[in-house]
Amino acid sequence: MEKTTLILLIWLGIVCAPILCTAQQLSDTFSIKLIARSLPEGIALRWAPLDANTWKAGIKTGYRLSRTTLANNTGILTRSEQEAGRRILADHIFPVPEPGWQAIADTNQTAVIAAGALYSRSFSVRQEVIDEENDPEAAEMNRFGFGLFAADQFMGIAIAMGLGWIDTSATEGESYLYTVTLMNGPSHSKINPGTVQITKGDTLSLPPPGQLTGRFGDRRVRLKWDRSAVESVYTAYFVERSFDHGRTIEPANKLPLIYTTPEGTNDPFMYFTDTIPENHMPVWYRIRGKTPFGELGRPSAWITGEGQPAPLPYQPMITGLTDNGQGGLLITWAVPETAKSQISGFDILRSETAEGPFSAINRTLIGQPESRFTDEHPIHLAYYRIQLTDQNGHQISGPARLALLKDDIPPEPPSAIGGSLLPGQDSIEISWHPSPDADCYGYRIYCSNGKDNDYLQLTREAVTDTFYRLPCANRENRERLFFRIKAVDYRGNYSSLSNPVCIAFPDDKPPSPPVFKSIRSSPSGIELTWANSSSPDLKRQILEKRTAGPDTWIEVQEWIMPDFRTRYLDTLVVEGTDVAYRIKAVDEAGLTACSEQVTGTRIDAGIHGVISAFRVIRSFDKKSIRLQWTYPDMESVESFIVYRSTGSNPPATYLNLVPDNKELAISGNRAEFSDQTIQPDRHYRYQVIARLKTGGYSLLSPEIAVKDF
Repeated sequence: MEKTTLILLIWLGIVCAPILCTAQQLSDTFSIKLIARSLPEGIALRWAPLDANTWKAGIKTGYRLSRTTLANNTGILTRSEQEAGRRILADHIFPVPEPGWQAIADTNQTAVIAAGALYSRSFSVRQEVIDEENDPEAAEMNRFGFGLFAADQFMGIAIAMGLGWIDTSATEGESYLYTVTLMNGPSHSKINPGTVQITKGDTLSLPPPGQLTGRFGDRRVRLKWDRSAVESVYTAYFVERSFDHGRTIEPANKLPLIYTTPEGTNDPFMYFTDTIPENHMPVWYRIRGKTPFGELGRPSAWITGEGQPAPLPYQPMITGLTDNGQGGLLITWAVPETAKSQISGFDILRSETAEGPFSAINRTLIGQPESRFTDEHPIHLAYYRIQLTDQNGHQISGPARLALLKDDIPPEPPSAIGGSLLPGQDSIEISWHPSPDADCYGYRIYCSNGKDNDYLQLTREAVTDTFYRLPCANRENRERLFFRIKAVDYRGNYSSLSNPVCIAFPDDKPPSPPVFKSIRSSPSGIELTWANSSSPDLKRQILEKRTAGPDTWIEVQEWIMPDFRTRYLDTLVVEGTDVAYRIKAVDEAGLTACSEQVTGTRIDAGIHGVISAFRVIRSFDKKSIRLQWTYPDMESVESFIVYRSTGSNPPATYLNLVPDNKELAISGNRAEFSDQTIQPDRHYRYQVIARLKTGGYSLLSPEIAVKDF
């Protein structure tokens, strides 16, 4: 027997969104979701197990509900005051025993679903069948889903199922933290209790559903409204209708509407289809949402409409398109005899393409019993269709048919034909201006090795575009090809051949590349020497450069045959910047070849900036000497060179300190270094110079002596 599992996912996006992941829950984890609402009679609490295992455990062990007061009318309580004010509101909250549900069901039919989900040995809804013996997991999911559905509809049902409570002892203005958990979870299990914080008196406004629209049909209407904006408030909806503009209101649905959707989709709208007693009867509709606490929200705005009879199930069919011999086109059509009495008239629609757009060529509606019309000004090629209008105003169009006028006059050939080799030279593209004749259907392309030789047709079918491409890989023994074109109309008439166009095949061998001989760097610039390309069809050579930053090559100089050079000094280079160079050779066919890339750097021999505020600070323990100085542009420094001398010895390089050296501290334009390698009873002298990233240097600092150390 085929098994079907129906699980209604209630509280979607409000309480039980994780139900969708039930199959992924760990068997030893039990989770509960809790929500609350402040009502005049107290604070209403609703909770739900998030999976079938927790559902079963709650029925077996019951729930415990506690409350912690977080703040009162005097302010927020301390942690100790909150702990002191914690109360157990209820222990062992169980569903009403099975016999007690009969009295509830006498006043509320939803209780039957709730009791069945809790206690029935074999639980099924409508046509859905669950094989509980062979598929117990699906059966539990079915009970779980419908149990939550029942609890969602009425607060009284939720309380009877052990899934709801009203705290009537709450005080106006006080804030509470409520916690609900399982009384006794199975051993080695993890329980995630439900918690919610709420203040008595803080009421949530219940908004009306929005964007209500209706599509009215034959004694039916399909309503649609936006549920996404209110899905955090409502779990179900009721549709209300009126036949007297809201003076008398009746429900359109007996059971609450809930949102269900195939897995993997998320439609933001809700839909409801209602049957209307009669067509042309005005009817008004509005929507109201229902919360998990059983409250009805504010209704939406009314919309109104009326049922319309369905369109006739017939299409008018064109039976003939005939040249009347006087330059016009006679159009005839037919409809079933039984439909004629329900038709108000016909329109003749025409278009130049089968896809449209179609427009009417008759000035007024063609009434019955006419079934013919003459197009006095037809075009060479046109598509026609008949559109009927029934007595209810519905317009129904028949299929389109092509009409071709009698024609034995060939079209004009295309003009301004041209062609070229496409990039890569593996194909040719021929293009042309279209034939001026409106009935031109397409073109045939012809090719020849000689201008006055016989031309071979290349196309097996007419080309409808105004260009044509063909491969030209096998052209070793060909220097050029000639092409001509004929236009063909819808009646199969061919034009004469167009004027020929010649496609010449250029040399496809690139030139030999230039070769650099040397690159020299100097303070005045970067000097390059090279040997030119040896190709006989060399036309131009271009020197290009690229710095380390940009990705594009910049043209430096161009030489055109025969004024070639073999030496160039580039003075427009920033000192210390690496520059890459290449030379591009271009032949008469436009083919190029580039030399290998070389790189040079302009030498920077200049002096930039001054070391200032240079001073020394001796330590009290005489074990180190701290040097301090400033330099105006720390970002340009490659390193600081520290010179040191002792006694009467000349200064010598002592240290080369790079900015990221841990012994060198830099803050803004100030640098500091501590010399730890000193000896007592010696005299020291220091100087500092900055070596720059560009290759230059700063001025050498003044000498500072440290005596009697």
